[in-house]
Amino acid sequence: MIDRSLITSLVERWRPETHTFHFRTGEATITMQDVEVLYDLPVNIDHVLDNEPIRTIGDWENICQRLLGFTPCPQDFNYNSLKVSALNAHMLGQPQLSVMATQDMVNQKARYYMFWMIAGMMMAYTFGSFLKLMYLPMLEDVNAIGSYS
Repeated sequence: MIDRSLITSLVERWRPETHTFHFRTGEATITMQDVEVLYDLPVNIDHVLDNEPIRTIGDWENICQRLLGFTPCPQDFNYNSLKVSALNAHMLGQPQLSVMATQDMVNQKARYYMFWMIAGMMMAYTFGSFLKLMYLPMLEDVNAIGSYS
């Protein structure tokens, strides 16, 4: 159940300059324990960190082929980012899985949607219309995805 009045009160007290809430008793910030309690998200298991090794466009092409089932053109990359239009073009070409889809095809489609949600919405990269590819290798083992904080 969402308490909209509480959320509204917190939004009104948020100060983006200091990344804190301003209350009568003083300033307060959100801790990882608060996130765990408020959102019921685990914060003490595998963490999503930006410690990816440096990869070439060829490396990213291979990773996209293996995990998403398609190889973007080299011009669709910008260092370690991929054009949103390339990802969308691939999905518009195959909007649904066929009845004869293999488990690998199902996993690739699931990775696509999870990658889009993580890189396109949750951790959006606001430089142009690119998605950061650093999140894609974390989706390799579909069964382990639920263990990330």
